[in-house]
Amino acid sequence: MPAKVRSPSFPFISLPESIHRARVLYEAERRNPVSPEVAVSHWGYGPTSSGGRQMIAALKAFDLIEDIQGRLRLTDVGQHLVVREPGSPERNVLLRQVALSPPLFRKLWDRYGADLPPVSSLRSYLVLELKLNPNSVEDLLRSYRETVAVMAAPAVSATPATPATPEPAPPAGAANLTFSFPLGEFRAARRITSEEEATLRVLFEIWLQQVRETPDGDR
Repeated sequence: MPAKVRSPSFPFISLPESIHRARVLYEAERRNPVSPEVAVSHWGYGPTSSGGRQMIAALKAFDLIEDIQGRLRLTDVGQHLVVREPGSPERNVLLRQVALSPPLFRKLWDRYGADLPPVSSLRSYLVLELKLNPNSVEDLLRSYRETVAVMAAPAVSATPATPATPEPAPPAGAANLTFSFPLGEFRAARRITSEEEATLRVLFEIWLQQVRETPDGDR
């Protein structure tokens, strides 16, 4: 008998709902590590509830919580998304980053972007090529659509809008630079655009917080 192929996993709730659950946890525990049973209790689940386990898996998939020796706490990214003002450019950069953290979401985005084809075509791709459980197709597409809608939200700036000016083209033959952070890699030409600069500033700020020594009482 051929080995059974396991259906790939995906967040059963979308990114906006996951951030809401992360905020509930943050308001109750801040960034103190707590047991999974305590974490799911803040979301209204019992200690052995399958819904609670799915909730934990979803927040992990979006890099909102992390496991610290069997206990859960918000990641740096999760804390930024909960605390930063909605609509701020820095928060929007992080939203776009974590939205595609789940591997299935990344595959759909690389193949289709936000404009998904009819469900009939998607079903064939998901079931036959990605080996997704047919009963999970609708749930995946719902979660994906709600998540990528966040990526389309325009950034809100506190300064008045100014007419856009063309970015200068990088010099011919300029080598690319790659910056490695705990959140991933950032690639840019030696002369970067203003949007790339904003992304790099956010990643560096979070990296700096991760390596900065923090007194135990402040954690």
